[in-house]
Amino acid sequence: MARLRSSDGDVFEVDLGTVALSPVLSSVAEMGDGDEVPLPLVDSISLRWVLAHCREYHAQGKWVLSRKLSSGGPGDLERLLWAADFLALDRLVSLCLAKLASFLQERQGMKISLRALCRCLELGLKPEPMLAVLEAVQEQAPCGDETALAALSRCQGHAAAAVRLATVRAIERLAPRGHAAATRLLQFRLQLEALEDIQLAILRALTSIGARLTQSPPQALYSILRFLGSHYSVVTRESAARAVGALAEIGSAHALAALIGSPPTYLRQGITDSSPLVRRQALLSLQQTMGDCKSIQVLTAVAARLRDTDDITRQEAVKAMALLARQGDVAVIQAALACFSHDCQWAFGAGMQTLQLVGRGDAFAIAGLLQKMADPKTRVPAAQALLQIATMPEALRSCISCLESPELRSSVPESLAILLRQCQAPVGFVAGRLVRYLCHKTFDVRRVTLAALKSFHMAGKRIPVIALRGIGCRLLDRHQAVRAAATDLAQACGPEQRLRLLFPLTKHLAHPSQGRRRLVLRAFLRLATPWDERYVQLLVPSLRSHHACSQKASAELIQKLSSGHEHSGIEKALLLLQENCVSARHGGIRLLACMLGLCSNDQRYVCPKLLRSSALALVAGIRSPDTFQRRTAAACAPSLSALMSASVDLAGPVVVWLNALAAGLVDSSRFIQLSAAAALQPLILNTVHSQLALEVTMRAMQHQDWRVRWTAVAALLQVPLAGSVSSNSSKLSEPMRSEIRAAIYRLSQEQAVRARAVRDVADYVLGRLDQGLPDDHQLCVLALRACAQTPGGLRFQAAAGRADGVGGKWPPTSGTSLSAPSCFAEPLKVGPDKPFNLE
Repeated sequence: MARLRSSDGDVFEVDLGTVALSPVLSSVAEMGDGDEVPLPLVDSISLRWVLAHCREYHAQGKWVLSRKLSSGGPGDLERLLWAADFLALDRLVSLCLAKLASFLQERQGMKISLRALCRCLELGLKPEPMLAVLEAVQEQAPCGDETALAALSRCQGHAAAAVRLATVRAIERLAPRGHAAATRLLQFRLQLEALEDIQLAILRALTSIGARLTQSPPQALYSILRFLGSHYSVVTRESAARAVGALAEIGSAHALAALIGSPPTYLRQGITDSSPLVRRQALLSLQQTMGDCKSIQVLTAVAARLRDTDDITRQEAVKAMALLARQGDVAVIQAALACFSHDCQWAFGAGMQTLQLVGRGDAFAIAGLLQKMADPKTRVPAAQALLQIATMPEALRSCISCLESPELRSSVPESLAILLRQCQAPVGFVAGRLVRYLCHKTFDVRRVTLAALKSFHMAGKRIPVIALRGIGCRLLDRHQAVRAAATDLAQACGPEQRLRLLFPLTKHLAHPSQGRRRLVLRAFLRLATPWDERYVQLLVPSLRSHHACSQKASAELIQKLSSGHEHSGIEKALLLLQENCVSARHGGIRLLACMLGLCSNDQRYVCPKLLRSSALALVAGIRSPDTFQRRTAAACAPSLSALMSASVDLAGPVVVWLNALAAGLVDSSRFIQLSAAAALQPLILNTVHSQLALEVTMRAMQHQDWRVRWTAVAALLQVPLAGSVSSNSSKLSEPMRSEIRAAIYRLSQEQAVRARAVRDVADYVLGRLDQGLPDDHQLCVLALRACAQTPGGLRFQAAAGRADGVGGKWPPTSGTSLSAPSCFAEPLKVGPDKPFNLE
């Protein structure tokens, strides 16, 4: 017999067979001397339960838990468990542990000590109770509990996949960061595990608790890298990439090669993976492991991700670039510039951020962006990026320098407008640089420069004054495209700026080249505002010029600009005629001629006061000893007469004017004769002044010079005359035709005068017949018919018939003789289309 003393002092006597069941009791009994065996860790109740189970074992030959304990709570069962464990009754311990596990499975949330739970994990239970125990361990064990972790390590090789998975998750939950034993256990399990779900759980656990594999064998890293292969699921590849970032040694060449998708052993993809999730995580891991790596392969691979279709991936690539690249790295700049392509517009932001990191102030980066600005689809983002890596003055200067490049030249205007919109500082230096290119030898550079200056308006800014003179010079450029661009730019300027543009051009009105003067005229007509006093004042000095071409061009310009305000132009001309300077008077008479011609042709009203002053000025001009003034005054005489014929309040000036015309008819200059005759024609038609005009004409018809006589006849018959001014004659009224018939009849009654007239007409007509008679044959026929009563009149009648046949406009004369009144039975017609010239 053996005597056992419990921890509370009770003594139990047991037979030797019971003692033999416990290795602890057997060893103590053999060494003892018959004294009591103390059991300090077993109380009397627990010892009694153990002894009862031992006796039951002797009775049945197997270990069986009592029903009372089996149906009771876990507390009594745990007391039995620890008593049996102290006595090394392993089978009874196993029964207790199994029963506790079944309690957990049946009743969720049952409180069992962590120590008991850890012992349950060592038992190798079935999957269901094992899962319940694992869940209970996770809930009760604190993080870093070594006992729990040791217990978990014993069940990591469980046959059930669910148990292995739960074990991995429990280890992830309980192991602290950097726990070496747990990390090694998971790495070992990862090499053996075949199920992807468990592999995924191990990878996640390694990411959470694993430490850097600084001294681990390469196989430890390879076991993770192989999961980057494309035959694994996206989630697994992402977890593997994350694990590499957490565990791989900083700067590990194997890890970096796997993450960038270098060719390999495992068909790894990394940052080139088809899934954006994997690419993002691979780039994150790359940032964590690259350290001081400056590998060109890694740099190139990451740079390629700047054009990735996934936004987050591009952002991570930019962050990786910040760690990899150095300032001014050409390879990185090239990769960033590649982002500014019309076929990957989503990458603009990534390219801009990368250039901010490595291309600030870099000439290569700036040049690359300028090339990208040549494409309209990438111009705006490239310009924005340029402002990020260069100061505003640098960006503007770089943009302007593109004018020298044929490939980039056309993009300068719009690019400059984009930059100027962002510029808040004064931009005078921009205009200064552009003006230099306005004198470039290549016309296309000048044309684009003008378009670039227009970008000031596109950006809402005024063109600086420094550029206006250069723009004005380009209005006279020898290339039409440059002139068109300059005109387009000038039209966009305000009135004050256009005045500054046109002022330097007035000196070119005296240029000997007619083409140059024509360009100035065209520029004024396109840019000047019709009647604006300021533009006319620009031209007045040219009217005072000694150069005839300058005066003529200025007068023509003022005439065109004075449409609707002709009276102002006439007033300026009269003021110039009052000056003492000869050249000013010449310019005044030119301007007056132009203004009177404009009013006459357009049938504009001119007040009597101005007509009176104009008549006096022209009379003075016709009587002037200055040949130029005489000819010019005579040239505009028909226009003044046409205007005066429409006015009824000019009796006094008309008499003076007719006296001047009478002198002009007998002037030695043929030009003045014809001009005076043309000026008489509208006055002859006017019923108010016709009598006075007819008297002047009759006196001229009796002049001894045949040219004067027949010039008067042409004026009387309203034949258009050659001269500087001509107008379409109106049809004669019937009273006027009667007066003309009477005048010619009176002429034929005066024998001496009539004889000279007949002789002159005969010589003129017979000389023209052989040439087919020009367009003035109507006058000839009328003259022959008027003189048909003279001796030898039949000869003249035959000549008239021949003239009718050649001209084809008048019917042949019927009868052999015509009286003076009957010869004008047919109505007089307007003269021929072409002017009549007696010379």
